[in-house]
Amino acid sequence: MTCLPVASLLALVLLTLGCAGTGGVRTGSDQAGDAASSDEGAADDPAKERAAAERAVRVAELELDQARLEAKRDAEKAQLDLDEARMEYTKAQRAMQAFDQARALELDKARLDVDRSTGRARDAELELAELEAMYADEEFAEKTKELVLTRGRRTLDEARRALALEERRLVHLTEVELPAQEHELKMELMSAKAARKAAQIALEVNEIETRLALDEAEEELRDARAKLDERMAEGSGS
Repeated sequence: MTCLPVASLLALVLLTLGCAGTGGVRTGSDQAGDAASSDEGAADDPAKERAAAERAVRVAELELDQARLEAKRDAEKAQLDLDEARMEYTKAQRAMQAFDQARALELDKARLDVDRSTGRARDAELELAELEAMYADEEFAEKTKELVLTRGRRTLDEARRALALEERRLVHLTEVELPAQEHELKMELMSAKAARKAAQIALEVNEIETRLALDEAEEELRDARAKLDERMAEGSGS
């Protein structure tokens, strides 16, 4: 067997490794270049481009349908909110009108009660005066006299107390109760009016937003169809 020198063996190994590095191993840059070439080939594929354009049209059509459905839903909700706000405003108006009528009745009744109590107190006072004048004569029995006069004084006292109560009731009704009810109803009416106005504005804003959304969806669909037409024209031309 012939033995090669060590220097010759080392040279042979280095030569073999150099050939393997240049021919058998693919570098990262080489692989990236192949991928780029593959992508360019796919982008240049008319069938794939047409399929992508057709899919874009279908998506744009679905998005337009969705925009229309959402527009219808939002418009119905905005209209419903406006109708409810109008009903609440009408309800508040009627409550205010009913209060105005009830207030007049309450005040008239309270004044009538005061007048009646005033009349009863006056009558009781006159009756007591008559009784006292009648029983001033000594010929009446003292026990009977005292019984009748006591009853008359009690009637007069109750009449005066009832009059004072009705007068207080009238003052409370006029200065406290009715003004408080009126203030509350006015606040409710103002709130209902503001809610009605806000609902009207919301409806108008929704109409504008709906038009913008539909215009955008229709524009996207037109663009997608135009691109599809271009791809089909390119395909037929080739």
